[in-house]
Amino acid sequence: MDFRETIIKYFIQLSIGNVIVLVTNMVSLFVMVTYYSKASIATYTLFASLSFLFGLFSTLKLPIAIVRAENKNEQQEWTSSSFSILLISIIGLMMLLFISIFTGFGWQLFIIDSKVYFELLFLFLFLFMINGSLQIFTANLQKTEKFGSLSSSRVIRAVSYLIFLILFTQFSTNGIILAFVLSFFGQATFQWLKLGANKINFASLSLVQQSLKSNKDLCLFSLPTSVSLSLYENITVQSIQFFAGPQYLAFYTVIDRLFKLPAVIFGAPISEILLKKGSDLYQNNKGVLTETSILLIKKIVPVFLVFIGLVYFFAPIILPYFLNASWVFVIDFIKNYSFWMIPFFFISLYRVLPVILKNQAWYFKVDFPFHIIILSLLVYLLYTDYNIEQWFKLKFVLEALVFSYLVIFVLYKTKKYEDD
Repeated sequence: MDFRETIIKYFIQLSIGNVIVLVTNMVSLFVMVTYYSKASIATYTLFASLSFLFGLFSTLKLPIAIVRAENKNEQQEWTSSSFSILLISIIGLMMLLFISIFTGFGWQLFIIDSKVYFELLFLFLFLFMINGSLQIFTANLQKTEKFGSLSSSRVIRAVSYLIFLILFTQFSTNGIILAFVLSFFGQATFQWLKLGANKINFASLSLVQQSLKSNKDLCLFSLPTSVSLSLYENITVQSIQFFAGPQYLAFYTVIDRLFKLPAVIFGAPISEILLKKGSDLYQNNKGVLTETSILLIKKIVPVFLVFIGLVYFFAPIILPYFLNASWVFVIDFIKNYSFWMIPFFFISLYRVLPVILKNQAWYFKVDFPFHIIILSLLVYLLYTDYNIEQWFKLKFVLEALVFSYLVIFVLYKTKKYEDD
């Protein structure tokens, strides 16, 4: 089976699961906006974004090295090193959080009430541990090409999130967050069992140092790129909460989730497959990444245009069944600006190419300044009471333009790097 056929096979496996996840998430969205307040959704958004930001540091992106490993021994070394870094990170975060309790600092820094901080502290710490473990388990499933199990684990997370969301409606704000945390725990447990429930091994500090040195591109560029993106999202949601209020943060949450659905459902699976198969074949097949990337554009764009057409015509018909009249702004926004989904999709697909090439410096040097410039402009406009609905349009069009440029830039640099 050649490279293209393998991508198609695994893409079908992952996509079937992702379609189930999509339907389940739409039902979860309906439950959330119907039974939970906009303030609860806003707090959940802040909790989720902060947990993902801290989660990036849980393993220092080393699990990517598991996928790129050339043999079984390297895979085991990177895995044990990743667990060791996770353990050190958990201890460090525990110290930081407990110190913040006794100093009264807490999440007030992040515009969250200190009482809520205390209530959610242990859920946050538990999710940090689960997030790091998931990174390691997911990387091992990718490496062993168990994409069916990977897809099933995401279905389990989506379904369990919906079930818990319904069961915990009486808990208000904490109900959404508790459902969120437990769904990740269910996914991590399933992945661990699929990997054989093997004993968790921890590496010596010397092996950890060696692992980080061998994969320094992940720590020097991949990690800062991810942190930059996560900080961008965190500061954005916190600024909306502070300057515009929880109602518009809830609007932003739903719009952002719907806009990124194609990237999550279709772009992310192809990206995961590219990371695995591209890492395996790149050394012996110069030009395979560029060739395959161009082929994907030719195959996907026509399908995507049809999808956007369907969104434009059917979103006003379907979404009102999930969103009541107070969400009319969201429905109109999705209908009128659905074409902006295209660059969000392709950047999710091709952001992995520099990782495969182990040459991420040029991507970071271009991506990071864009985050700083756009974020500064957006926060300034919120501060000056800029029309919030116009602000939404400006944010997404700026991101769409930047992502379009980055897609072209990544493909150009990949071709140039492979030709050299």
